[in-house]
Amino acid sequence: MDQVLNKLNNVGREVVHPPTISVGKLPLQEEFIINSLKRVKTCYGFSIVATIRSMVTEETINIWLPKRYGDIFEEIWEDYKADSYIMMYEEKDSGTNSFILSFKKGGEEDELDDATAG
Repeated sequence: MDQVLNKLNNVGREVVHPPTISVGKLPLQEEFIINSLKRVKTCYGFSIVATIRSMVTEETINIWLPKRYGDIFEEIWEDYKADSYIMMYEEKDSGTNSFILSFKKGGEEDELDDATAG
């Protein structure tokens, strides 16, 4: 019984690694390798959580992809391969309050089509 109480009391103190954060918390202009994608059901419907790794610090982070980017990854879900894309948080558009991300293929210098269409 004490083990159950200890587990219950420690749940709130546990830290989830890696944490899941908003794109807006990422550093600007830093490249991240997209290690994996996961569909997550939320109270707003399905969202995509991307596990990314900083190419600067090697830190691994989970981020909520904005819906317009998640929708594009949904289209290529079956063909997606781990570590095949690099993502960078460019800026937050002051007019629309949306996050602007850029992508390129992993190991290549050519930018992918800008996926900022809303």
